[in-house]
Order: sequence, then C-alpha cells, then structure tokens
Amino acid sequence: MPCSGAHWRVQWVAVALSLGQRLLTLRECIEAAVGGFQAMMIAMVILVLAWSLGSVTEVIGTSLFLQTILSDRIAVQLIPVIVFGTSGAMAFATGTSWGTMAIMLPVAIPLVVGLGGAAVLPGGPQEAILLGSIGSVLAGAIWGDHCSPISDTTVLSSTASACDHVDHVKTQLPYALAGRVAFYATRQHRNGVRFAAGCGADDRGSDPRRATVDDRDTGGEH
Repeated sequence: MPCSGAHWRVQWVAVALSLGQRLLTLRECIEAAVGGFQAMMIAMVILVLAWSLGSVTEVIGTSLFLQTILSDRIAVQLIPVIVFGTSGAMAFATGTSWGTMAIMLPVAIPLVVGLGGAAVLPGGPQEAILLGSIGSVLAGAIWGDHCSPISDTTVLSSTASACDHVDHVKTQLPYALAGRVAFYATRQHRNGVRFAAGCGADDRGSDPRRATVDDRDTGGEH
C-alpha cells in the first residue's frame, strides 16, 4: 500500500537523521519505534471495535427501529440537536471521537432520511437537515473527546503543558459547556425555525384555510 510504504520511508529517514546527528543510538531508535507502535495499537483496537459495533447496529436495523418509535414523536428538524447531544455524551464517556463517528454515522444518516424522506436528500428543500445531522455527529464527537478526562488528546494536552490533569479538565470544561449551550441556543434554534417556516410555506399552498389564517396574522402582507 502507498500509505504504508510512505510510513516506513518516514521512519527510516527519521532513524537515519537521528543516527547521523548522533542524537540517538540504534537501540534507542528501535525502542522509540516499538513505543510508537504500542501507542497506536490502542487507537487501532478502539477503531476496530467501534467499526464492529457500527456494523452490528446497521445489521440489526437500529436506525429502522429508531425511525419506528420516533416517527410520530419527534420532528425531523430536532434530529441534529439530538444527534449532537448523543454524540457528545458517547465521546465523553468513551474518550474517542473516531469511534463515536463510526458508531453514530450509520445510525444518524438513515434515521434522518427515514423520517424526512426525499425532502432531506441532496437537492431537496430540507437537505440542510441531513447535512446538519452529519455535522452534528462530527461536532458532538469532537466536543465530547475534547472534554473527556480519559481522552488521549486531553491527557497529552495536560502533559505537554505540565498541568495537573484534573485541573486541566476542570478549567476547559466550563468553556466547552458554554460553547455547547450557545450552539443549542443560536444555530440549531435558528435552523429549526427556518425549517419549520419552510415546511409551513410548502404546506400553505395545499391548505387554503392555513393560508387565510397566516395572511390574517400578518396583515395580508407578503
């Protein structure tokens, strides 16, 4: 594989530079390479398990089950908000954003398409709901991974800055929560209002009584 070949070439160049400048001995280079393999092994195992769980949820029809129980209870315009919260909680609990994405994307996309139908597909009047749901999975996963005390990025950040790990989590969490509240209060609320207004505009032509009521409320202005 080209990617694997490039990876090995970079390693050999690093070893050659380290030996040529006498920064490391050959033994130290080998130990550093083995340590890097061990560090990446955990991430690879997490990704493989997450992909496996995502495949299981797809095979057993989790998205279809959610469509069935949510079709008459939750408006499709609220799915991006719900997906963001679910992805954030999952990433916070597991400490991995990639694993959360691998699990949530196969569930969120069919769920939105099943609830919204052709209107949320690319080119449809409500395609922003589908795009917003995909973005909410990615944003929620990164948010939860950023805040999680067991995330590798959080551990590396506190270690690199020589800061106590718990203090680092406590100091960054209020800012992340404030950003999440602002996200809910502004962007998603605005999108929900716009989607609802678009649905009302689409339905107005097919319901003369609704059009009459709307015109009376707005003074007949268009």
